[in-house]
Amino acid sequence: MIMQKFSEFYNTVDDIIRHCRTDFIGPVEEEEVIEIEDPLSRYTIGILWAQPKEKNSETIEISNALEEAFEENSEDNEDVKNLNIFKPSSMGLSFTVSGQDKLNVSFSYAVYHHFERQMKKNGKIIQQHCYSREAKNFSSIISVPDKVSHLVLSKPEQDIFVSFHVRRINEDDSRLVTISVLNKNKAENDFIDTNTKALFQCKLSVRSKNGFLPVYQGNHHKSFEEQKNDMLYDAVNNYVYGHGCSAVHVEKNGITEEIRSEFISRYRMLQMMPRLLQHTEYLFMQYWQTADRITACQQLENFIFQYQEWYQNLKFSAELIAKYPEPAEQTFRNIAQCIKRLHHGVHVLQENETAWKAFQYMNEAMLLQRVHTKHCPPETVSWYPFQMAYILQIIPDIISHQSPFHDKVDLLWFPTGGGKTEAYLGVSAFTIFYRRLSETGNVNGVTVIMRYTLRLLTLQQFERAAALICACEVMRKKYRVPGGEISIGLWIGAGMTPNHIKDAAESLKKLKEDSAAVLYEANPMQITKCPWCGTEINIGGYTIRQNQMHISCCHNPDCAFHQHLPIYVVDDDIYQNAPAFILSTVDKFARMTWEEKAGNLFGANGCNPPELIIQDELHLISGPLGSITGIYETAVEEICKHYGNIPKIIASTATVKNADRQVKILYNRNMIQFPPNGLSQKDSFFAVEADESRKPARTYIGICAAGTGSSDMLIKIFALLTFMKSLSTT
Repeated sequence: MIMQKFSEFYNTVDDIIRHCRTDFIGPVEEEEVIEIEDPLSRYTIGILWAQPKEKNSETIEISNALEEAFEENSEDNEDVKNLNIFKPSSMGLSFTVSGQDKLNVSFSYAVYHHFERQMKKNGKIIQQHCYSREAKNFSSIISVPDKVSHLVLSKPEQDIFVSFHVRRINEDDSRLVTISVLNKNKAENDFIDTNTKALFQCKLSVRSKNGFLPVYQGNHHKSFEEQKNDMLYDAVNNYVYGHGCSAVHVEKNGITEEIRSEFISRYRMLQMMPRLLQHTEYLFMQYWQTADRITACQQLENFIFQYQEWYQNLKFSAELIAKYPEPAEQTFRNIAQCIKRLHHGVHVLQENETAWKAFQYMNEAMLLQRVHTKHCPPETVSWYPFQMAYILQIIPDIISHQSPFHDKVDLLWFPTGGGKTEAYLGVSAFTIFYRRLSETGNVNGVTVIMRYTLRLLTLQQFERAAALICACEVMRKKYRVPGGEISIGLWIGAGMTPNHIKDAAESLKKLKEDSAAVLYEANPMQITKCPWCGTEINIGGYTIRQNQMHISCCHNPDCAFHQHLPIYVVDDDIYQNAPAFILSTVDKFARMTWEEKAGNLFGANGCNPPELIIQDELHLISGPLGSITGIYETAVEEICKHYGNIPKIIASTATVKNADRQVKILYNRNMIQFPPNGLSQKDSFFAVEADESRKPARTYIGICAAGTGSSDMLIKIFALLTFMKSLSTT
């Protein structure tokens, strides 16, 4: 039933992998003849290159040179070292077997023989270079030696070596073994010689008589994060490591009987979904419009009690705790801290009237946003448990800068598509309403800054955020919330939106004169549909009045924003109006250096500085971008501090590897991950593996592309996926 429901989806995945394998590894045909191009131009991976000769024809001993290259203070062999990395001549597999085992080793590959033939081109006879494929195979049976040893199995051919190496004998008498293949053919600096002495479509496989054992790696020299991951994935056994290739294992009747190399590996993983709980009236957004404060807060306490029960049950996992004492202890501390913060969040709602009112307004605004964008019945709109918990624990940090967690970065970690955006949009709405209801100082000005690394992501999320801001503005008028218009600004580079009103006016003039015109830069028409009612917005919805650009839902007189949408996309308008919500890319903060008016976004206009900074897709800020971003983070914090307060920072990501170090480098703050991990990857209170009858498993494809032109390969992959997209109906 599952396969039938998603058969077209899985068939498309199979087609993509099959096309990748044919295109990148080959062969197209078993007895193919390659014309026009050479094999190394047609195929890019699964190749063992021939080793080069120096210009004086003296051979380079790669193995010896590599040993020297990795020695300390060695500078003479960098070229050789890089050569081995980018044009590998060896590959191997490491695995564990019992001491009494017998192994069947097989290595298959192909060579291409060069020949020339005459062909007619433009009326002339020319010599055409061609290559014919010959498939080859080598196999050997070997008993596992009873001591650490190294031996070369019988050669498949001259200068091709298959080596067997017992590297370690474990306490249980099992052996850690590495089997490798080395192409020691020497090639002249000649494309024919290089092609004919390379090995293509290489595949190394090993079968075990008794079955392979999990490869054990001790905790010596492992970072704390690596130890934590070992604990989380303790139930997942790894049977093989690849060297210069990926590796897969084949199980049958619970026994791993074969391992093999793989250059295009695949892994099917069930998708994660937010866990749903029973008796959760408090999760429905409509509930909070008329909720009794005492009753509602008690329901939230019961919700936290369920989390506490799950936490207490974790402590019965004696085996895991004994095996990983330090990661387990840290896990328990993180969960206990989270529970304490959740209780504090509920306490704030009980005792702080302004926070309670802002929380109610937040729920109503999020409800309106969902109803208007998703067109779902109001009574069905609800939070996921992890979203509610995330908001509750951050509330105390928003209302008090003296909160012990105000200067921590709360990192929301959840798989892509799980609902992270709704969670931090909820925090944003609470922050906007709390600032205005508190009436401390000038409540206008930028309250929330949300940042992205990619402009495409920014535009996608802008639509959702704009719908929420429209809901907040409707509620401001309905409940007479203090302050002026609640608005949103899109603050990104001039390549997307105009920096100045005069640029916007010129662009609008071009679009009005030629309706078919397409602007690739400085396009002020970033909104094509009203985020409130969904009506199309064309050029008529964009006008310049009083030196500002106004956007309106001009074609729907019944829309609440028929006259004016609270949206600004021109830098001049953003600096002048200082919208409550700014959505930006991280590179835009470089404007602070060149544009004095940018200070208005951080409190220079007499308003309070931003209360909240949200960094989405945190894992994308790395390398040179991370270095530059870190510099501007220091500037933003100092400017905000100068004008009154330091903002709370929250972030989201779908991957948390080295996140604590990354946060420390970027913000000089400590990180708190939410939700805290349990003791295993499947043991989570807030998430659960999706039933495959509801959601298809995700298929991850890994391409082991050492020795290739990675840019060319990426172009090929994107072209292939674009072509294959038409086959997918899911």
